[in-house]
Amino acid sequence: MRREKETYSAYIKNKNYLKETRTLGATEFIFNLFKTTTYNYYDLKLLYQKKLNKIEAISKLINIIGYMSILGLSIYLIIDNKITVGAFAAVYASISNLFGLFEEIFEYRLHDVVEIFVKVKKYINFLNFEENSNGGKNIIDEITNIELKNVYFTYPSGKAAIKNVNLKIKKGDRIAIIGKNGAGKTTLSKLILGLYKPEKGEIYYNGIASSLLSSETIIKKGTAVFQNFNKYKITLRENIAISNMKDENNEEKIKNTLNYIGINYNDKKFINSINTILSKEFEGIELSGGQWQKVAIGRGIFKDYDIIILDEPTASLDPIAENELYEKFEEISREKIAIIITHRLASIKYCNKIAIMDNGKIIDIGTHEELINRSEYYRNLWYAQAELYINDSKNKIPS
Repeated sequence: MRREKETYSAYIKNKNYLKETRTLGATEFIFNLFKTTTYNYYDLKLLYQKKLNKIEAISKLINIIGYMSILGLSIYLIIDNKITVGAFAAVYASISNLFGLFEEIFEYRLHDVVEIFVKVKKYINFLNFEENSNGGKNIIDEITNIELKNVYFTYPSGKAAIKNVNLKIKKGDRIAIIGKNGAGKTTLSKLILGLYKPEKGEIYYNGIASSLLSSETIIKKGTAVFQNFNKYKITLRENIAISNMKDENNEEKIKNTLNYIGINYNDKKFINSINTILSKEFEGIELSGGQWQKVAIGRGIFKDYDIIILDEPTASLDPIAENELYEKFEEISREKIAIIITHRLASIKYCNKIAIMDNGKIIDIGTHEELINRSEYYRNLWYAQAELYINDSKNKIPS
């Protein structure tokens, strides 16, 4: 139970888990698991400690009765002139030490247990406080366009990640964001999803500034599959459904999603079908890296969304599975705002717009044909990768 409690806790407070947990809208579900496990853990721990103290108290009580008997006998022997006063003093000192131990048990040890339990309950009550919003109250039923105007973002470390970014995206757009590592691509996606707030500038959703919108509204409208996705140690069903818990019991929808992403839940490996726990630590099974990536993609598209972001979604997939995913990309992004963050330019054929980022800025944006003609940066990147694919193909041709 302690390991379960710590695992669920990490899902909602560890920064490596939090971005995906919040984007999927799974914070409440994971927190409920954490809360239930924590209450059960500390109830059990308190019960154990009470029983332990009871056993210790009975043991000490037996000692007290023994010492009281010795004390009574000693007094009788003094009166009868059978022992000296010095011998009696030695017995009395021993009894005093015994009462000191008895006092420690009930005044300190049991008290500490109760105090810790109270602290835990207060901590859980603190976690139950509603999160403060950014002050906005407006709610949007459907996000159809997004505009970033002069947006800046700097991390607490002082690193300027986004610098004066201007970008317009509308419903039906499929935009690829490319650039070197550290160019600001993932940070930009988190700003769009409402996970981060601009330091300067503004992001508009349907023409309404994000500062006037409920934070929860923006987060609920977006979904994402991050490169560093989470491996939740819960059932296959829950791993898919945590992004949309109102459909947790919709087995048809869950199974359709699993079929769509290529997870065969009828395989004998899945001992309890979709209710198989994905962790050997909790008597379940382990998945391969590629299977975990498919599960991450599945829970991303299981959510009802207006914005979908795929951040290097195929890193653990083989070339065939990668191609299948990109072929499905047009379908899962139809009538949505879709963004792919990628280093692999082969995926851009599924996008109608490409944005090039460098050093936190968008240095150019356009179609593949436009960028090939006017952007030396894009042209060099494109031909370098094209040559790599050609050479790789030649190396695979048998002699």
